[in-house]
Amino acid sequence: MNIYLRNNNGFTIIEMMAVVMLIGIVSAFAFSSMWFPPNPIISKIDTIKNHLRYAQLRALSDDVYLWRISFSSSPSDSYTLSKISEAGTVIPVNLPFENSATHILGISVDPAVVTFNKWGTPVDESGSPLPADKIITLTDLTTIITIKKNTGVIP
Repeated sequence: MNIYLRNNNGFTIIEMMAVVMLIGIVSAFAFSSMWFPPNPIISKIDTIKNHLRYAQLRALSDDVYLWRISFSSSPSDSYTLSKISEAGTVIPVNLPFENSATHILGISVDPAVVTFNKWGTPVDESGSPLPADKIITLTDLTTIITIKKNTGVIP
């Protein structure tokens, strides 16, 4: 009986290609995180959008109150979450994961009020649907946040 000894001391071409691909994928992630550092401005815009969606969600789950976020430029650029009773009483409500109803932005914003009804539709203070999209302007960035009329979609 002939016994052939095989030399098993090397790597196959498949194993080498797999290692090269793995190194390429890891280096692509590392390079992209160095090339595009996190942007705090984008983070602030995302926070505003999330709080608007939160107000909309609270309005959807509440048949009694209108929910709104009021943007103010003085005394500091901020916005406040509140609910409005049928009698017109404004009741501040703490924002999620914050100890206050008011969030300081740190970027300039034009004064605006975004109010949602029980269907999540943007409305005016009387509860009537808006005739056009609601636009919030962040003046430092020349950026706008649009809330679509009728649907309340915040892209």
